[in-house]
Amino acid sequence: MKVTKINPLNPEKEKLKEAASILKKGGVLIFPTDTVYGIGTSYKNEAGLKKIFALKQRPEIKPLAILVESKKMALGIVESNKKIEKEVEKVWPGAVTLLLKAKIPLSPFLRDSSSKVGLRVPDYPLLLKLLKISGPLAATSANISGQPADCQIETIEKKILKGADLIIDGGKTSGKESSVWDFTGEPAKLIRGEILFVCTGNSCRSPMAAGLMKKMLEEKGNKNIRVDSAGFLFSARGATKEAIEVMKGEGIDLLNHRSKLATPFLVKNFDLILVMGEIHKERILKMFHQAAERVFVLDIPDPIGKPLTFYEQTLKTI
Repeated sequence: MKVTKINPLNPEKEKLKEAASILKKGGVLIFPTDTVYGIGTSYKNEAGLKKIFALKQRPEIKPLAILVESKKMALGIVESNKKIEKEVEKVWPGAVTLLLKAKIPLSPFLRDSSSKVGLRVPDYPLLLKLLKISGPLAATSANISGQPADCQIETIEKKILKGADLIIDGGKTSGKESSVWDFTGEPAKLIRGEILFVCTGNSCRSPMAAGLMKKMLEEKGNKNIRVDSAGFLFSARGATKEAIEVMKGEGIDLLNHRSKLATPFLVKNFDLILVMGEIHKERILKMFHQAAERVFVLDIPDPIGKPLTFYEQTLKTI
């Protein structure tokens, strides 16, 4: 088990060449990314792919993603159209994995039964320069399957560290895994990521919607999507008594809800932003215009100041 320290922003060429050489010989690497620490091998290395699945105790029905150096390289692997090309331009390089249809033969470890494959162009100088030398990497987070991903070498499972031919230590990473969008159908689906519901005061509609979404995800056993809510008026305020009452009937407890402000810093971290009205969309885009294609209007009337029966109707509408 060899460990080499590399400056992630200005990686040393000789160290990158060594890493690429190990990959070309069929080796397995642990490396930092713009999200978490990853483990990877050449995407054509069947033995390396099997080794990664064994080290992670990963079910074979969960294919690895492919990291590529450029958008052009990615589109050489998958089927494309104008919508996909537009999305690729928007999100890459970055912490977004897109599920697309493969157009070339790939290992079953990299695609599902319908030839769906995950691709990403990372926004990380070290990795981009390595990919330019080594070619595409089959990769996933360097952790036991189902356990939290690691953002530093020190916390990675010893068994996984020992199984790597080279460990690249680039220091601490962001710790936030990439979001995953499925673009093989219409509309695109968020598979892993974060959803934010927004209303005016964050005291009725948005916490009600967030509560319902959390319940739905929990019932489906989906732990890959985080849900939150926010507003524009106050922070640390509770939900209205009517919202608490109506959600109690759904088995959802809003007693401990506390409002939070929709700030640019908060908004930029969410993959999907569902707002109650056009006015909320306008305010979101005024503070953070980059969210334009992530904001959708639900058109839910405001029940504030209305009787409980109006809240009950609001719940049905949501």
